Amino acid sequence: MRHRLSRNFLPETETETTLLKNAYDDGFDELTKIHETLKGVDMNPERVTTNFDARKQAIGKHHLLNTNWELQNKIIDKLSDERIFEAVEKSNGYGKKYIKYLRDNNRLTSEKAR
Repeated sequence: MRHRLSRNFLPETETETTLLKNAYDDGFDELTKIHETLKGVDMNPERVTTNFDARKQAIGKHHLLNTNWELQNKIIDKLSDERIFEAVEKSNGYGKKYIKYLRDNNRLTSEKAR
């Protein structure tokens, strides 16, 4: 349902696509080579869903649709790196696998959190 909503009603801008690919980089795509159940999966829509779910995890009750993005971003900017990674890890199965991949490959860095 989330994919259909994104595709039909909330299409990404080129800037958003670039931001998501920077945040969920080649390691996110690597998951399709590591996990048999992800073979052939287009990871681009999963970036959107994982990021949406991670934001929800990160800011909790402030993730209401009537809370503006600017306020949400200010809340996220104040979170520790550990809290950012925890939010992605708890977002969904893709986020959990991605954080494990980053951790296993020594890529879980402050730069990656920001």
